[in-house]
Amino acid sequence: HYALWNKGAEHGDISVWNLMWDPRNNCGVLNDWDLAFVRGGIIVDGVKQEGHGAERTGTEPFMARALLDDPYHREQERIYRYEL
Repeated sequence: HYALWNKGAEHGDISVWNLMWDPRNNCGVLNDWDLAFVRGGIIVDGVKQEGHGAERTGTEPFMARALLDDPYHREQERIYRYEL
């Protein structure tokens, strides 16, 4: 997760329901990336796509207080600790 965050991928909805266990590799897996936001956009078929994903994502009991205070998360920059 930290490596992906450093590359610009923000999951935005980390909760116990989005964590799985892979018994073959004996490690955890973070799933449900469909609403993730990519800072700076991504390249698809040679065309830059701006960051996508809903601005208001997350499971409220697991969201940072600063994000909950801004109902649409437009003014509050997300920082790594908000994902944990």
